[in-house]
Order: sequence, then structure tokens, then C-alpha cells
Amino acid sequence: MLETGSAIGMLLGSLLMNFLPNTNKKRFAFKMFIPFFILDIQFILLGLLFLSTSNALFVSLFGSLIMGLVSFSLAVLNIIVQVRLQKTVPTELLGRVIATLTTANTSIMPLGILIFSFLFQNTESGGSIFIFSGLTLLLYTLIFFKSIRHAIRNDNKL
Repeated sequence: MLETGSAIGMLLGSLLMNFLPNTNKKRFAFKMFIPFFILDIQFILLGLLFLSTSNALFVSLFGSLIMGLVSFSLAVLNIIVQVRLQKTVPTELLGRVIATLTTANTSIMPLGILIFSFLFQNTESGGSIFIFSGLTLLLYTLIFFKSIRHAIRNDNKL
């Protein structure tokens, strides 16, 4: 059920971005950080859901909704960033930049799998891991919001 909610959210996010007007340079930071904040809050809510109940139907229904919102946010964020990259990176460098980003993202996954496997095996409650992860993401987003917004403004001037 949770994976179904995730797939539906990804589909709806992709469709929404298909029908919205072109993502131009105006308000790019705002368009990028809204999905970040939604994503951070959804991880916290998912942890609270797992801590608050063990009812399978309740977890399936609300968990599917939360996972749908997580995937929706990820789809919107990925599309916004990919469009921005394609518009701003010179064509002769675009393949290298996207390949480097893909390699970096893929290569860090085993580390995340090891860390979270260890945490889930050695923690009584998985919900607390989601809450801690969501709060960490939220703190990270808030700390770097100003510097990333500044970098985006400088990039817009070019």
C-alpha cells in the first residue's frame, strides 16, 4: 500500500509539472524549497504515524497518503532542478554534469543503506528514526536556505 501511494504521488507530481508553465528563473529558490520543506515534514509525520499506532489499516491508509506526498515532492523537486540544469549548464558540459550528479547520488546510496540498516536493526522504534531524519533534514534545509538562495540569485545575474 505504501509503495502504491508513492507511485501515485510520483505520477501526480510529474503530471502537475507537465501542465504548469515553464519554470523560469523568477522565484526558483521558492519553487525549489517548498518541496524540500514538504518532504522534511512528511518524514516527521511518517515517524509520528509509526509511533502512534500499530493498526495495519490505519498505517496503510495514512502511510500511503504520506508516501504519496513524499513522492509528489520528490517528483516536483527533481523536475525543477533538472530543467534548471538543462537551461543553465552549457550544452557541451551538460552530459558530464548530469553524469557526475547521477554518479554521486548513486555512489552514496550504499552508505545510506548501511547506516539505516544498522539504525533500524538496533532501535526499538523505527518511527523515531524517521522523526530524527525529518528533523535533521529540516534543520539542514533551514541552515542552508539563505546561502543557497544567495547562490541562486548570483546565478540569475549571469
